[in-house]
Amino acid sequence: MRRMQQARSSSCSCTVAIARTGIGSAIAFLMTRLVTGGRVDAHVEREGLDFT
Repeated sequence: MRRMQQARSSSCSCTVAIARTGIGSAIAFLMTRLVTGGRVDAHVEREGLDFT
């Protein structure tokens, strides 16, 4: 019985860690998108970054 409780506790800890990682990644993605503005205009994308 004790091993079953330990297995459940370990499973729960893993689930919590995965959830926290997912939430943290989503927050980081949204903050990056807010700061950088997301995608560039189509004209700028076609032009590219080749300055040579």
